[in-house]
Amino acid sequence: MEKNLPHLKNVLIPVTKDDPSSKAAIFAANFLSPLSPQIVQKVFLLHVIAPSFIEKMASNVDIRFRNILESPIFRNIVQQHIEKEVRPFLDKFVSLFKENSFQGEIEAIISQGEPGKEILKIADQRDVQSIIMGRRRRSRTAETFLGSASYIVIQRAKKQFVYIVGQSIIQDGCAVKKILVAVDGSAPSLRALEEAGAIASSFPPGLVKVSIVSVVDPIYLEQASEEEKEAHMILEQAKSLLLKMGVNEKDIDTFLEFGDPGRTIAKIADEEDYPLIMMGRTGKTGLKEIVLGSVSTRVIHKVNRATVGLAALED
Repeated sequence: MEKNLPHLKNVLIPVTKDDPSSKAAIFAANFLSPLSPQIVQKVFLLHVIAPSFIEKMASNVDIRFRNILESPIFRNIVQQHIEKEVRPFLDKFVSLFKENSFQGEIEAIISQGEPGKEILKIADQRDVQSIIMGRRRRSRTAETFLGSASYIVIQRAKKQFVYIVGQSIIQDGCAVKKILVAVDGSAPSLRALEEAGAIASSFPPGLVKVSIVSVVDPIYLEQASEEEKEAHMILEQAKSLLLKMGVNEKDIDTFLEFGDPGRTIAKIADEEDYPLIMMGRTGKTGLKEIVLGSVSTRVIHKVNRATVGLAALED
């Protein structure tokens, strides 16, 4: 079987001057550098100047907002902000990649607009395959109504894999020494599994282990155990796929769990110290669902340490 390559040729990392961005940049530098330049060829570091900044500057210079974008005064203020505030942390993140011996190309981009929409626009324009970003700790409701960049990207990025970086990052050695993959037999979870296998097989043999989990909610087992049988079958098929992709059998684990899928996946990742969870953004529908779309969102909110990688919505 021809070796699958992970979707990491062009990677976009949205950054701001905050701790979540620093964690995302550190994770990305550690994760991507060993795979450059054969697999990872280019990294885009993107900072978006949001409308909130423009509004603040408009009030500071006492110019009506509708005229602010054409104002030479404002353009000068924005340029000063870029030189004094933005360039330094972008340069710091560029240096971080170089310190990790990244051998691909690095491009820093500064744009203006709504951060979530701008991230998606740049990703499509630059043929980005994966987006790696941090996230602030917000409630699920607040994130939905406030329209945070991470929520918008998760919901609308169709062609890209999306990695939401967790609180705990391995800085010495392999950044993803073991991967937890949640599967339910659906096409999105299959894409997540294939990506995990491609990542594992891109590193030296034995360096990255892959654990495949299928979680069955007990409420589906009241009348029969067909769902449990199906879950075991899904696990066996998933293991066979990884073997065909070149992952060594001793580096593959499979296990079936019972419980609320979102809570269970997050709990396993935290208790077993997995640095990376791979899963689909949508899953099966109806009573036979094991991992469904809303589960991925719950995992992101409930997991304390792991990074969550979400499969692209389209092939």
